[in-house]
Amino acid sequence: MKTKIFTLLTALFALILCFSSCESTPPSTEQPQNTEATQAHTHTEVVDAAVAPTCTEAGKTEGKHCSVCNTVIVAQEEVAALGHTEVVDAAVTPTCTDAGKTEGKHCSVCNTVIVAQEEVAALGHTEVV
Repeated sequence: MKTKIFTLLTALFALILCFSSCESTPPSTEQPQNTEATQAHTHTEVVDAAVAPTCTEAGKTEGKHCSVCNTVIVAQEEVAALGHTEVVDAAVTPTCTDAGKTEGKHCSVCNTVIVAQEEVAALGHTEVV
């Protein structure tokens, strides 16, 4: 662990010296040495799982990023919320003894009540003389 930290600090120091001296010296025509500081970074891809949209929440497409440097390789895009799928709940006519209900609506996917059914009082008996 100490060796890795020392190597990292040495490479950082070398980069600082290079950038500070680059302003006063012309560019070099020599090929750079193959060191840790000059090697190209090979991304280690990690898949960012897709998130399915719901009736009310947006989702995301699958993406990828590098687990080493966190560079986004394939950006996740937002997928719009689906919206509710309305189903009509039929009205129930009241009778002499049983209460009825008004028409209502709910979502067939998530069962959210969109328009609540309200109770309609029983009609009661009508006396015929």
